[in-house]
Amino acid sequence: MKLMPLATSLLALTLFTGVASASSKTLPEGSFVVAQATDDSGATAQGGKRAEAIKKFLAVKQPVAKMPEQRLQQRLQRAKALLNTKNLAADLKSGLEGEIAELEGEIAKRQAAGGATAPAEQQAGAAGNDNAASDDAGDDAASSGAASASSASVLNDNRPLSELNNKELRTRMRSALQAAKAQGTSKADRQKLREIAKATRAEIDKRRTGKAQAGTDGAAKPAAGTTEQTAETGTTSTEGAAQPAGAAEAKARVLIDDTTDVKTMSDADLRKRLKDMRDVLADKSLSKQSQQTLRKKLADERLVLRSRVNQSGSSEQTGGSTTVTGDNNTVNNTTVNTTVINNQTINMVTKDRRPAKDLTEAELRLRIRVLRQIAIDNKYNEQDRRTWRETVDLDRRFLNQRMLDDRRRRQSDLTVGVSTGKFKFNLGLDFEPNARPRPDIFAAEADIQDIEDVLAAPPRRKIARRYSVDEISASRELRDSVARIEIDTVHFGFGEGFLREEEIENLERIAEIMERILAVSPGEVFMIEGHTDAVGSDEANKQLSRERAEAVKKALSDYFVIPAENLKPVGLGERYLKIPTEEAEAENRRVSIARVTPLVGALDR
Repeated sequence: MKLMPLATSLLALTLFTGVASASSKTLPEGSFVVAQATDDSGATAQGGKRAEAIKKFLAVKQPVAKMPEQRLQQRLQRAKALLNTKNLAADLKSGLEGEIAELEGEIAKRQAAGGATAPAEQQAGAAGNDNAASDDAGDDAASSGAASASSASVLNDNRPLSELNNKELRTRMRSALQAAKAQGTSKADRQKLREIAKATRAEIDKRRTGKAQAGTDGAAKPAAGTTEQTAETGTTSTEGAAQPAGAAEAKARVLIDDTTDVKTMSDADLRKRLKDMRDVLADKSLSKQSQQTLRKKLADERLVLRSRVNQSGSSEQTGGSTTVTGDNNTVNNTTVNTTVINNQTINMVTKDRRPAKDLTEAELRLRIRVLRQIAIDNKYNEQDRRTWRETVDLDRRFLNQRMLDDRRRRQSDLTVGVSTGKFKFNLGLDFEPNARPRPDIFAAEADIQDIEDVLAAPPRRKIARRYSVDEISASRELRDSVARIEIDTVHFGFGEGFLREEEIENLERIAEIMERILAVSPGEVFMIEGHTDAVGSDEANKQLSRERAEAVKKALSDYFVIPAENLKPVGLGERYLKIPTEEAEAENRRVSIARVTPLVGALDR
């Protein structure tokens, strides 16, 4: 698919804006918009669920004087974003304003005292949720202020590296890197922060090498002050106590040293290879160096399979070429899913002044993604960036209406499909001893048949009784008794618990199968799990993961023929990590879906 550039005159821009504005007025009242374009303050509306999220936010209270610097900044940014919610109740508005005043007062107090931060023992929990850059950061002045305060916190922390424990070292390194990347950080401070991060990394590597040499038979001795909480069980363990096991290291080395060209492998062999990597990475005894090397190899090779799956379905093309790249969103060689958005594509999209109604859905989503990215790039002038934000807002409204129209069409198709017996599923409800258990799968790496097989699969073990969704989410054994799909096709920004319209299409493959299953068996129950990585406090991650599960539920019920009562969202935070690491890890930031009818029983419809 190629987007055809049109004239770039000011007159064309004026005409486009007028037509798009007129078009937006035709939307029916009450149409739900999952997320609108970022306005001047970077705030976004999230609909009715926002009020509940604000109540939960205000209920999580900790004395500000005891908060680490980064936690203060993160809570302040979150409060300001929530305050921009439209039609906010007076009591919630008052609560948020009071929270902001208290947080800003504490920050000012610390800055006046020379950037003093909270006690050292609290620094370990300072890192923010998901450690991912927001792709809708906007021009928020508060973000610049937060970046400045965060930079000051790191730069004014004069404690020698030798006095920091391992977790504090990692926190300082992450904080320095985040502050260096933040908008509003001066060039001189950016360089200083990078030097701090580099020196801290060198100290971490030095200690790791020293521990390996000090141990016996490869068993490193734990350093003082490195007691941490494990991601899976919540129990404490001492870093270095569980050392590289021979079996795990040997398997990792085989995978790392394997130079087979994955592009020549079959899909089945490549899926097995990725599974082997994930299995080894799940072993907590794996050395840090092996883990990092294998994580990098996994990230590179999974893109090959994801590109194949993407191209076998509906693939967006940019100027006729699709290039596989990393998962991160960046401008000037920007990635959108598996499509590279380079300067040529940006130029092509910005010159295309057609109204939204004249674009295909793929073209519309591409324009939204490209304009959303460049609208936060300071190298462009503010007038252009404002125009792009307005265009994104209008395009999202139009896309929202198209998706609602598609839902009505699918409802009709489902009715016909059921009446003609087109949909046939063998939905497993009881354990089948002779059946091969279905493995968990990643949506971006699976084909339609894989997704259908997982959602229809019987339980992996005999079910003793009926359980509640809370019981299932709290028990590893119960969770593992059903197969699940990791929905790694949708992406959330930093601290965000909502989905934008342009992300909804990435739920379509799994949603269509769920629609058909529910059309023939209306009582089926699906559990939606929200997960985060281990960066940030457990309480904040749990709340954020719940919001993300709720967002996926809302998207499925609003834009697909899936009744909300059949979806049970839970927030699991960082409890069930795919890869046990405290570092930011895309494999751990996900939402998953499992059919739990065999455990909870069918709804009475």
